[in-house]
Amino acid sequence: REESDDKSNPNQNPNFRLCGLSDSSQDLATKQYSTIQNKRRQTSTTKATMTENKEDPVNAILEKAKPIIAKLGFGSLVGYCSGMALKKIGKAVAVVIGIGFMGVQAAVSAGYIDVDWKKVQDDAIAQVDTNNDGKLDEEDLKTYWAKVKKVLTNGIPDAGGFSLGFFYGVKYS
Repeated sequence: REESDDKSNPNQNPNFRLCGLSDSSQDLATKQYSTIQNKRRQTSTTKATMTENKEDPVNAILEKAKPIIAKLGFGSLVGYCSGMALKKIGKAVAVVIGIGFMGVQAAVSAGYIDVDWKKVQDDAIAQVDTNNDGKLDEEDLKTYWAKVKKVLTNGIPDAGGFSLGFFYGVKYS
């Protein structure tokens, strides 16, 4: 309803009187009612202005960043999904290796088998050591990352955000 049509509005109807209130209480009630109505009008005006305003700062930033978001968007998305998958698969592999180790170690402890763990360690490192320095280090990890990234980004348009998405997926999924 329009405010001018409202007969219960103290500002529009001078004969309006709240039952049992003195004149000072009546004046206070009228002022409070007017304050509430003004706040409601201001809120609705502010909401309308915000929705009509085309120069919203977030919209302006998004418009300027649209090419970057488009390029990073797909690469980052597939990178994130790949990182998340690697983390899940890595956990499953770790469980299998852990259960296998516990089984072998239980057999060693019971005296059924004898395992040369130093030889196992040396053989395992020899399999993954790419620069043949006898240890698994940062250089080996960089080599493996380059191989994995080359395979996973092959043919992907604008794969610029892949690495960021991949590491985000590994860390935060």
